[in-house]
Amino acid sequence: MADVPVIEVKIRSKRQDDGSVLLRMLITHPMENGRRKDAASGKPIPAHYLQETTVLRGEQILARCLTGPGISRDPYFAFKLRDGKPGEKLRVEWRDNLGGSGSAEAVID
Repeated sequence: MADVPVIEVKIRSKRQDDGSVLLRMLITHPMENGRRKDAASGKPIPAHYLQETTVLRGEQILARCLTGPGISRDPYFAFKLRDGKPGEKLRVEWRDNLGGSGSAEAVID
């Protein structure tokens, strides 16, 4: 069985001049579509991709992205929040097609 990659989520927030907050996320994920072949063995590489990424403030869903195998490896997402307040916690949750899931948090500057 192939090694399962470690999924990492990096989140940064930055207050903009207009008072909004720019939330940027980089999710380290292989995003394999299942169509490529391993160069050494010639066998297909199994599909492994994010299916859902959700941004929450408390229990309020701010954004939900439904993704699939067409997204590139290590996807980058950015959102602009109009009413983000300093010290508020934002949480990003993800789920992939192999049942993997996780989350990460950031505090608005």
